[in-house]
Amino acid sequence: MSLQLVIVTIVNIAFPRETLDYFHERYFAHSDQYFWSENLYPYQIKLPEHLVKRFSSRAEEAMRFKRSCMQMDSLLLFIFRNIQELETQRDYLSAPSWLISAIKEYNHTDQFRLGTAPFVELCGRNADYVNRVVKQVFQQTLTEFVNDIRIKYAADELILTSIPIKLIAYACGFESIAYFYKQFHLRYGQTPSDYRKLNQKIV
Repeated sequence: MSLQLVIVTIVNIAFPRETLDYFHERYFAHSDQYFWSENLYPYQIKLPEHLVKRFSSRAEEAMRFKRSCMQMDSLLLFIFRNIQELETQRDYLSAPSWLISAIKEYNHTDQFRLGTAPFVELCGRNADYVNRVVKQVFQQTLTEFVNDIRIKYAADELILTSIPIKLIAYACGFESIAYFYKQFHLRYGQTPSDYRKLNQKIV
């Protein structure tokens, strides 16, 4: 009989209650998950190994800096964002096959520059119907959902390339750089330049 050694690492993150209240109001106003759940047991999710490593790396990165609200907010938003993306992937299981197929095929800057029209065309349904189904499955309007896809693509480009931010924004269909910055900040809680600096270090 052989014994297997299991190493468990626990990371404890302490932050003011005011931070939680701010996050709830700004990002999770209609959420009953995470810290705002009324369930008997706290929120739990099983993370893939690569994501656990990313969280650990990001926490170690934050600890190298002087403690500040900016570092804490950035770390928490990083964690929340990745968890939400995992949950979105699980939502795909309840989406109809034509919608899943459209999401997979809507992946090129030529499509992004034309907004929602190419996505609707890939769905093979009329725009109103696509909008209703997207709202039902992802709790977003069609425009919000397509914007999320484009912003996620931009975020990947920021990490993997050195292309200027303005060119990435235009390639993803954002003709206003100010609007791109606003949408990016809403999703990631930081500017594109800060996101690039931080995540290129981690990668």
